[in-house]
Amino acid sequence: MDGFISYYAVRTGEDALDTISIFETKEGERKSTELAAQFVQRNYPNESVERITLDEGPCLVSLQAAVPA
Repeated sequence: MDGFISYYAVRTGEDALDTISIFETKEGERKSTELAAQFVQRNYPNESVERITLDEGPCLVSLQAAVPA
């Protein structure tokens, strides 16, 4: 997807998951959100999925550990 940088899924509880998507543009972020909702509806129709909040803003700090090749 245009502008995609990274994606993270973090287990935040026994039945909870937070996801973080990083994009270069708001347009890419909005399209990703639409596609993700369609994916969940199509592939997990019997699961109880609830969106609690959608936050957006600029990335202020990014740090990644050096990983040997």
